[in-house]
Amino acid sequence: MIYIIHSKDKSQMLVSRQGISAPRDLIGMRVAYIAGSTAQLMLANLLVQTRLTSQDLEVLPMSCEEQKAAWDKGEIDAGFMWGACMRYLQ
Repeated sequence: MIYIIHSKDKSQMLVSRQGISAPRDLIGMRVAYIAGSTAQLMLANLLVQTRLTSQDLEVLPMSCEEQKAAWDKGEIDAGFMWGACMRYLQ
């Protein structure tokens, strides 16, 4: 985990695979988010705060269930998530 928003019970975060411990580690990585949600806003804010762009990452819009399946198959390196899906990726 390298990025948290909504500090109450860490309710939303970017969950990443081992070895990804800083935002710059995401360069070239596949990062999933839920389009049209606060997860997309989190991604946009992370990029601004870290001076990265969407071209630095492979950003992939995916539903919660799609992220879980992609995580299990090794198709994503990180995912912006909340709730039960977030805990699944952790």
